[in-house]
Amino acid sequence: MVDEEVIESYFYLNKRITKTRKRMAQRERNYREINRYPSNYIEDEDIRRVAFRIEPEVINHVSAQQDAERHITIMKFKLKHFNRFLKGISREERSYYFYKHKEKRPSLNDKLDHLLEEEIAEIEEAVGYRFNLELSLQTKLENSSIENHFEEMADLLGV
Repeated sequence: MVDEEVIESYFYLNKRITKTRKRMAQRERNYREINRYPSNYIEDEDIRRVAFRIEPEVINHVSAQQDAERHITIMKFKLKHFNRFLKGISREERSYYFYKHKEKRPSLNDKLDHLLEEEIAEIEEAVGYRFNLELSLQTKLENSSIENHFEEMADLLGV
């Protein structure tokens, strides 16, 4: 259903948001410190002067910043709905999840594990629809039947 790494990543969303913001700030500092003066180099005994190409630098910088902002928005969406789920369960159930996924203590409670997997699968699906992300292949296969695949293959083959 949902990969164990995906489940554990939900318990570290705040930390991931903070790290992404720090990387964005560092990238902004690096961009501001770029040498924009023309440079000289020697080629075949001639001195050539090359101007700084600002267009690619600006495009790359803005694109990276927009991607990081989108990533933060998606993580905030996940965090909001995950926190809503955690507030809706008992203290003992929350403790079970934190012991298992943050402190990595072995524990078995199939009912609670299944509940968490279903909730995270729903959040992931909502993220896909909300942010126009393509659903994973596994989700696509789960949502469609074998008969539909067989009919599609038959149509493609002209049978």
